[in-house]
Amino acid sequence: MSSFVIRIVILISYTIGNAAMLFVDGTANYPLYCAMRSIGQIALPLVCFLLVEGYYRTSDKKFYFIRLFTFGSAAVIPYWYMSMQALRIVEKAIHTYVGPDAVCTMANLVKLKPLVDDKAFAYYYDIFMYTATSAIDGLMTVAMNLVMLMILEKIKDKYFGKKKAPYILLTTITMIGTVFLLVVIPFEEPVLITLLVSMFYFLRGNKPAISVMMVLAVVSFYTGITLAYAVGAIISLFMIYTFNGKEGTKKARYVFYSFYPLHMLLLYFLSL
Repeated sequence: MSSFVIRIVILISYTIGNAAMLFVDGTANYPLYCAMRSIGQIALPLVCFLLVEGYYRTSDKKFYFIRLFTFGSAAVIPYWYMSMQALRIVEKAIHTYVGPDAVCTMANLVKLKPLVDDKAFAYYYDIFMYTATSAIDGLMTVAMNLVMLMILEKIKDKYFGKKKAPYILLTTITMIGTVFLLVVIPFEEPVLITLLVSMFYFLRGNKPAISVMMVLAVVSFYTGITLAYAVGAIISLFMIYTFNGKEGTKKARYVFYSFYPLHMLLLYFLSL
């Protein structure tokens, strides 16, 4: 399976997962909502995987970053509009059950829990955690992780196999610092994306180890959110295992990058 095919899977996955938030009423049809959101989780590990593969295969890492940063920046406003549109669903529920003057905060979301059934709360909680806890889209998170890879590579070149303690210390500081920065700003999915990118970087070529670590990572991450989402992320292992290392075609590269912000805008306008 080429990176071209994997990118198509990513776009379909993103679209289905984001469409679920805007067009599927999880209080009335939670299984459909959960299924579509689970499909949406297929994309994230694949994006992280292709980032690492692209890092090793690109002839110009700085231009690679510029490309990611440019399209990630273009997606910031579409991401915000789409997220705020979805968050209005949670806001409406809080106004209905908690109080007409209650604001859409985690504290009021907690107050909502005993007032609705478990599936409805899981639906509201999922939307809130996706939309209200980040201001910068996932492609920007990926771009920042590319910077992390550049720093890790410099640390590796200088210390790996020579000075073990500085290598481990500086590598750990870089990874923790990246997560801290992305959480504070805040970026979308900073912990999981950084974890997956780091995993694909350090375990590159070791598919059995990647499989074990990724299952552990996504199950741990989605426990407490919706564990079924881990299924979608685990399905992505099939694409990773069948990746043949080929680009497929470079002509459509910018079409894929452009689709990311454009699909958010399209979903937003269709939901009005």
